[in-house]
Amino acid sequence: MKVVIIGSGLAGLVTGIMLQNNGIAISISEKEPNLPRKGHAFLLHPNAMDVLTTIAKYHPDLEIPGQFIDKIVMKRPDQTLLVYSELESWICMKRVDIIRYLNSFFEENEIKFNRVFSHFIYQNEIAIAAVFENGEIEYGDVFIGADGAKSKVRNSLFGETKYSTNLVREVVGVVNNPKYIANLPDTFTKYISAEKSIAIGMIPCSATELVWFMQFDVKLLKEKEENPQVLKELCTEL
Repeated sequence: MKVVIIGSGLAGLVTGIMLQNNGIAISISEKEPNLPRKGHAFLLHPNAMDVLTTIAKYHPDLEIPGQFIDKIVMKRPDQTLLVYSELESWICMKRVDIIRYLNSFFEENEIKFNRVFSHFIYQNEIAIAAVFENGEIEYGDVFIGADGAKSKVRNSLFGETKYSTNLVREVVGVVNNPKYIANLPDTFTKYISAEKSIAIGMIPCSATELVWFMQFDVKLLKEKEENPQVLKELCTEL
């Protein structure tokens, strides 16, 4: 049996590793010209860590990236404590680091890049191959669509997806700040305003870097254009 996985993000790579190590032939196709680098970080809960721990046994010489997080603290900007909760086996890691880690489990030719999904070829109403916009065709017995929120595989099966209106926006970044992390190396800190619909949070993702995010009501967006300069000015103002 051969499984064709469309998408080499976290879901596609993890699925491929698990299948391969259970003796199942796989092929992974990715629309980007190289490994996906978009997105900033993941905060993984214990169930996800169980999966990573299982995978790590297949390649014990590789170290799982990230920073363990064992507490979450929510405050007002004046430091009034709202929530203090201890966590068990949570970890925060940069997306590029976990993708690079998972990619190390594959041979160079096992992930095929520049493959934008187009449609399936059917035989007796059963998909037998995935066709890509560059004309390449991948035959298989089982097909897994792991191509993200705007999945072309899903659209080909069920039609265009209608998304709900966003009420909250989030801006995310990564900064190098070892001094902050030294003070709070294992803490997810979030500040929530009592006056405006704004929250700001910080989570260490390594010994030197942390993820910061700002969540806010979409009504606070004054301009429709959302280029980096507009978002920078908005975040600075908020």
